[in-house]
Amino acid sequence: SNTVADPMHDLPEAIRYYRCGQSIEGGIRCDDSMRNFVCYADEHISEDEALDNNLCRIQKFDTNPCIDARFQVSWHPGWQDHKLKGHLLGNFLITALDDAVIELEQLRASHDPGTILKHLLQEEEKDRRTFKRTFVGKDYWNIKG
Repeated sequence: SNTVADPMHDLPEAIRYYRCGQSIEGGIRCDDSMRNFVCYADEHISEDEALDNNLCRIQKFDTNPCIDARFQVSWHPGWQDHKLKGHLLGNFLITALDDAVIELEQLRASHDPGTILKHLLQEEEKDRRTFKRTFVGKDYWNIKG
């Protein structure tokens, strides 16, 4: 046969058509503040490039059965972006939990449970005081700016 195999076909579904050219899920940075500076790539590039980028745009919200859900716009992440961020956050949390269990086991080997609890409560109180004293530098709750 004279058909060319699609190299994307062999990739796992979660990363297939996630990045097309310079776009992620069919979106690129643009100067349109009404779109939160993320526009669809196929609106700003040549027709040949648009064909490839359009595949990413189509895949972005291909979430059967919710294909026609509201608010599917260029600046909102698609399912692949959400899945990637979920995996990254999950990996971070599992690593932190694993480290905490190892540290707790090491403490248990050399201290009684009452001493460990007292130490952990002191650390928690220290963290609470640090958090309360932290100055962000901007009032993020003031929506008017």
